[in-house]
Amino acid sequence: VPILAVAGGVAFGFVEGSLLTFIGASLNCYIMFVISRRFGREWVKNYLKKKMTPKQHDRIFNVSDEKLMMSLVILRLIPLVPYNMINYGYGLTNISLSKYMIASVLGIIPGTVVFLNFGATSTNIFSKEFLIASLLVILLTVGSIYLSKLVEKREQKKGRIGNTWRDNSWEFSSNDKRHIPLDLGIINPKKDKWNHISKISVQSCIPLK
Repeated sequence: VPILAVAGGVAFGFVEGSLLTFIGASLNCYIMFVISRRFGREWVKNYLKKKMTPKQHDRIFNVSDEKLMMSLVILRLIPLVPYNMINYGYGLTNISLSKYMIASVLGIIPGTVVFLNFGATSTNIFSKEFLIASLLVILLTVGSIYLSKLVEKREQKKGRIGNTWRDNSWEFSSNDKRHIPLDLGIINPKKDKWNHISKISVQSCIPLK
């Protein structure tokens, strides 16, 4: 989206570019979320297994349910997090479609405005407007990353992990940063509060809701 926003600013100007980029980004968020939740869960799981880093997994799935909206707004603000991964990933969490779209819109607007302004003013890189636009891009990036780390630290202090996603073949544990097969002595999470992984060389316990 940042790249598209910059291109939209260059091609259409600030006002028209903002409208087109916002509509396109919102539709993209909606369609990919619905695909993930209703039509292609298994495909999405396989896709995310291959593409996700440990930190990206934690930012989406190791967040308590009541913090999902806040986390999504922050992720939308961070230009370095792939939008497609966010869209697909949140379809596997417990967030509702309405809350997902509200959080997405709130997170998309600041970045869209900042990057479109950057693109619209880039036709004259020596202008005062372009300098201000460049500073806003830097501030948005640094500020959103700082805010994300702040929320992450608060979550770690509380010890809350609410959306670890599982299927019949593997589990990703943020404690030992590996894909862990579910048949390695894992207790049924529906019956037990703690998920004990006992048949691996390095033990880890993941608290469940």
